[in-house]
Amino acid sequence: MKIKSTVKLGKNSKYSYDVCVPLRIVRALKLREKQKLVITGDTRTGKITIEDWTKPKKARQGATKKKK
Repeated sequence: MKIKSTVKLGKNSKYSYDVCVPLRIVRALKLREKQKLVITGDTRTGKITIEDWTKPKKARQGATKKKK
């Protein structure tokens, strides 16, 4: 699925900006309000990627100890 849309970049405060994502993209990706997202930018190619944030898995406490 490829949806192309032109949007404007707005300044939110001194250090942050905002981008309005079209509703059809939000529905197609099944995003929700206040959902955590990871935004990465590649300066070499000039592309921005938006991914769903995944919680890092915790290591079990007893997994690192060696048994005698």
